[in-house]
Amino acid sequence: MKNTIKMSLAAAVAVSAFSTSAFAGNLEEMIKGVSASGKINVEYQNDSNDKGMNAQNNSTNQTEYDIDMTFKVPVNDMITATIGFQADHDTDIEAVNSSRTGVADDVDVTQVNFTYANGPLTVIAGKQNVGTPFLYDQKGDGVVALYNAGPVTLAAAHFVNTNVSMDQGNNTILGTLPQGAEDINAVAAIGSVAGINMSAWYVTTTLATGTEADAYTLDVNGKIADMVTFDVRHSAAEVDATGLNFDEETLTKVVLGADVGSVALTLGYGTTNDVLGAGTAQNLLGARVHGVSWDDDDTTETGFNGEQAYLDTLNDADAILVGASTSFDKFAVGITYIDGSADQNGAAAGDLDFDELILNASYAMSKNFTISSYYSMYEVDFSNTANDVENDEFSLALTYKF
Repeated sequence: MKNTIKMSLAAAVAVSAFSTSAFAGNLEEMIKGVSASGKINVEYQNDSNDKGMNAQNNSTNQTEYDIDMTFKVPVNDMITATIGFQADHDTDIEAVNSSRTGVADDVDVTQVNFTYANGPLTVIAGKQNVGTPFLYDQKGDGVVALYNAGPVTLAAAHFVNTNVSMDQGNNTILGTLPQGAEDINAVAAIGSVAGINMSAWYVTTTLATGTEADAYTLDVNGKIADMVTFDVRHSAAEVDATGLNFDEETLTKVVLGADVGSVALTLGYGTTNDVLGAGTAQNLLGARVHGVSWDDDDTTETGFNGEQAYLDTLNDADAILVGASTSFDKFAVGITYIDGSADQNGAAAGDLDFDELILNASYAMSKNFTISSYYSMYEVDFSNTANDVENDEFSLALTYKF
């Protein structure tokens, strides 16, 4: 029966191609060398808001189902075809009345591209991940070229029709900015010297109605005496909108790590610059106009984040992060604490202080299946208002990777 099925499929392909030589090989030959990878993720999340502007929605529940699949097909010795798919299903449920308040379904073709690799040169053409440090998982149609020049790799990219959205979420004046990026251009140099890794990126984008933005990020990371890891990054971005004057906004961070026995320790510091003056339109959270993370997800390399605290959204802010984690058998546990403050430059709510405590745990049932969870306690206190924020967040996720 197995051979009959294979022969029938091969015959069907041949018939559909009018028996031309385009499908001279059988199906087994056509799929030889094809590799598949991806994940299936099921996540439940609960938010419990005890104070603040949204306190009337005491508890909200959300479920998310995410399926990613990527297929790589060798075309010849120098060209590989890549096809990727993603299916998402999100549901928001109000725990107060147990009624469904929102459902979002999405099925996307995330990648359709050809990769040409010949010696030091690699070129990827088609739909793919934009892949700059300012973005998390945004896609675009474009061309990326990489040239390996010994210790340094040079990169250049041009994208059109991207799904990038410069949305900080907490900013009341962001509505004056066009959201979608029409095209993105990027150049980068990435290298390593004596075990120290360095990278420099410069990115420009043209938004709808001709608004332009540019950004750069510099990063140095590595190890000190094989004991302490370090990562130092400075990022800056500026938007040039017709009739609007937006200053350059920056975020600088330093993250150190060390292993003490079986415990991994992390210490980090992040800071943003001051771009808001007295009387500038802003909301209670003191948000900046655009930040350096060109992504409404905020989980980018240029950010300094917890699960709920995002430093990039805050003006003239400083924060310290302290964390510790350990693993035993198939279990891993960790704790992270973030403490910071921001200056709102005369806003009615005054300056603010914030902190977040995150507890996380995971269980690797097998090498490809993990159960993970975190509990986050987040607070924001304003100096001139009683409208403080307290929000607890719980997540439980099941992830299968293949």
